[in-house]
Amino acid sequence: MGPDKLAEESIIALNIVRVKLLTRIAMLEHVVDNKERLRDDHERFTRAKDHVEAALTFIQQTHYSPGEVRLELPWSER
Repeated sequence: MGPDKLAEESIIALNIVRVKLLTRIAMLEHVVDNKERLRDDHERFTRAKDHVEAALTFIQQTHYSPGEVRLELPWSER
């Protein structure tokens, strides 16, 4: 398996995980109950989504960009 194939499969897998996390976050946002456990779950899933987006950004910027590229995290302040 070449590096291009590995990068493509990683991007596909990370996008699937991202969609699942977004779905779970949306479901937690629609829950009327305000229990601390649900708020903690929401925070954990949001943090996990941020990490997945950072991994996607890293792969895309390092694998598909020519030469030296300044890496940016998706949530970094401008």
